[in-house]
Amino acid sequence: MTFATRTASLILAGIGVADALPDPATPYDELTGSVQPVTLRSLATLLLNTLPERELELVGHLFRSVVLPDNAIDGDDEHETLRRTEVMTQLDQVQIAALDSLPLTPLFHIHLGASGRTVTSDVERLLSEWRRRLGLPERRVPVQRLGDYLRVWDLREGWTGSGYDRAAELSLTEIARQLKASRSTVFSRYAEAFRMVTGHPFSPARWFQTFGLYKLNKWLSPSADCVTAPRRRTGDISSRPVPEGILAPPSKEGHRTGFIESLTAIGGKDEREVADLGMDLEDLTRRGFSDAAIAAELELEESDVVWLRERLCEF
Repeated sequence: MTFATRTASLILAGIGVADALPDPATPYDELTGSVQPVTLRSLATLLLNTLPERELELVGHLFRSVVLPDNAIDGDDEHETLRRTEVMTQLDQVQIAALDSLPLTPLFHIHLGASGRTVTSDVERLLSEWRRRLGLPERRVPVQRLGDYLRVWDLREGWTGSGYDRAAELSLTEIARQLKASRSTVFSRYAEAFRMVTGHPFSPARWFQTFGLYKLNKWLSPSADCVTAPRRRTGDISSRPVPEGILAPPSKEGHRTGFIESLTAIGGKDEREVADLGMDLEDLTRRGFSDAAIAAELELEESDVVWLRERLCEF
């Protein structure tokens, strides 16, 4: 299994899809619906992804106590029903708020004996409540538009049918010319495709984290099985603060949401490394360093610097 496949598996597992993964080439109309049964693997993945460390340790201890030979109960059956019941009772008596909280991805029990009309009514009510609670808009993408969105995505990201090729990428302007559409329309389609592919609204920072580093590493080492950020500069070649702006597009309100600022909202060690790279790239660009000089400072190929700047400055 490649790094990209494993990464996709973990991302899908985090939202409850932990079993058979759909092939990316599967036509949209052949994908299964929005309601899916939840497997035990999905439940275990949800606990691992959601519970705080202390609660996770407690649950792990209780689970393990079921299989320890020293905890066997006389007269128990092959399924060890008495021991399991005892542990379930202990779990029920633990007074920890996190264990009684609801996950961000809600799970519901459906009473199969209820009428279809009742189940439908209850699901619609819960769906409305959770969308309102999470601030999710009622977004419906017409099926006939999916092809337009993914067409732009494939052209921009260089999708070949079996993988992404940086050499096959087209700029938004080139795509607009090819599709005979405005550049703003092309960008809107690309942003919507990004949301569909990744599950997150588009930003240069998110693109860099999800695809930029992956493409950069695969370009430098096609057989690489991991993604790492390029080396951070160790020397302090600039002691003054670096204003952001070069790598960021104006927001709808006319303000610029900087590349570095948008990274900090995501959090995590890898994201900080990405922020470091963006800061270095911006700093060196402002100081008038050539592409070759920037490449030498960041230990990249000059072509990689050109590619990164073109990608990040385009949005």
